[in-house]
Amino acid sequence: MRKVALTFFAFGALLLPTASAPSTASGVARFREREVAHYVSPSTRLETWRTQVFLLHRSRLAGTGALVCVSVDTNTTVRECQGTYDLPLGRVQVAGEVIVRSSFELTIVGGTGIYEDARGVVQVSQYAPTPRRAFVTFYLQ
Repeated sequence: MRKVALTFFAFGALLLPTASAPSTASGVARFREREVAHYVSPSTRLETWRTQVFLLHRSRLAGTGALVCVSVDTNTTVRECQGTYDLPLGRVQVAGEVIVRSSFELTIVGGTGIYEDARGVVQVSQYAPTPRRAFVTFYLQ
């Protein structure tokens, strides 16, 4: 399998491959996301979020996101989460703990397409509560 070196361009924050060489994916990309669905199941302590991901400085849809979380116990707000961001050139898979939903960081654990074997972190910082909107920043190593 061939790995692709990535460079992220500041204009639009669209993820574009720049060369094909046996190296790891790396770079930074920033998007905006808007929540389109949120479901909480009190009986199973399961919570799901569906989002739309937009280019940072334009209203152009760049992809979607989905996050599924389970509460660690009934006495805390700590959630164990797994999710996927579907972007133009593949999927980025994330996982980790969410303690405060307004600002959290998840580990990038892999992906598909040009994000295959991706590693790094994704930071989510809410800037509006209803409907929930946030900045999403991918830091790929």
